[in-house]
Amino acid sequence: MTRWWTAAAVLCVAAAAQAQPVTAIIVRHAEREAVAGNDPPISAAGRARAELLANMLRDEQFSAVFASELQRTQQTVEPVAARLGIETTIVPANDTAGLRKRILAQKGKTVLVAGHSNTVPALISALGGPGGITIPETEFDRLYILAVPSRGKPMLTSLRYGAPPAGPSAMGTPVPIRSFEFTRSGGVAGAKPVTGRLELTGEEWTVTEPGGTYRRNVRKEEIEPWIRRVNGERLAALVSLIEPRGADAYQYDVTLERGDGRSFLIRTSELAAGEVAAKMPEAGRLLEWVQRESDAIASARRAR
Repeated sequence: MTRWWTAAAVLCVAAAAQAQPVTAIIVRHAEREAVAGNDPPISAAGRARAELLANMLRDEQFSAVFASELQRTQQTVEPVAARLGIETTIVPANDTAGLRKRILAQKGKTVLVAGHSNTVPALISALGGPGGITIPETEFDRLYILAVPSRGKPMLTSLRYGAPPAGPSAMGTPVPIRSFEFTRSGGVAGAKPVTGRLELTGEEWTVTEPGGTYRRNVRKEEIEPWIRRVNGERLAALVSLIEPRGADAYQYDVTLERGDGRSFLIRTSELAAGEVAAKMPEAGRLLEWVQRESDAIASARRAR
């Protein structure tokens, strides 16, 4: 249920902070589409959240609106900027110092900032607010009001707006994976691509090589402890944020197919697998399994 009391709280706190030299209202970007690439747009749920944000802040006169170079932050604040008739100022996500300088230059005014789960806490800390703030990957409803005085300690108010992600396809609640196809390419010179497919038929898991002879029945205890917990949307979003690296390393394309018919392309490299595992252990186990099975298919192919 949408929490409309949040709107009143935001407006009251923002109005009270007008006496401060600078007031920054800082949000994480709204929900994004679960697609490959590092710059996905916001989803339908994200667009609804962006419109809600604009409605909540309709009485606030922002002197500037800031977003990162990624479109999901820009689209989150677009309705607010459009209402005000001003252009969103783009500051690279990794330029916290530059963004801090721009905000503090807005003396006696209020600004709106859209950032990311890692850049929002960094910005609050850089402006003199508390450190140690964490925003889970699955949360898009965080809103912070930071009043920065010319002297003394800034005052931070933390709120949430709108409804949290809900339903079986929410990023926090996985819909079971029923099958996935994987391709390994690159690696040492002359290495041929390897393709495999894992599929659940009835109660049995089977991995095969499309167009080849490789086939293996997979024990439930080998795969079900982790595959039931893999969240396709969240994994696709996570991998999109990890910079591809290692031109000579193996590259993996994994297409996850869920029980509700939706599919997600995961594209990563063997050098990034450790970073994925650290942030989502069940995804790390999936990639480890794909690596081992790719080796097995390649070995079987050489033996033929």
